[in-house]
Amino acid sequence: MKTLLHIALALAVCSSAALAETPQPNSIVIDCANIGLPTLRQVGELLDQHNAGQIYASRSRLLAGARRDCKGGIDRVVLVVEPAADARRDRLAQQAPQR
Repeated sequence: MKTLLHIALALAVCSSAALAETPQPNSIVIDCANIGLPTLRQVGELLDQHNAGQIYASRSRLLAGARRDCKGGIDRVVLVVEPAADARRDRLAQQAPQR
């Protein structure tokens, strides 16, 4: 639970026409016509979690949100992890020109 608070998780809801052919590297695509569970490994890698119980709980929460979104009549739900604010700040600092 604590790890989820540190990760900014965005649920991007996309129609099948707007969804690119190749999925983003840090994402899980759930097809609303045939909702299946992502593997624990996929969820663990997406959220950078290593505890099986924590991954299982996270997967349950993510799937509940995806099912809720699928009831709205969309084709697919894409679960995307955005970098945390600290990681974005560090990346920007590395890219800034040195004076």
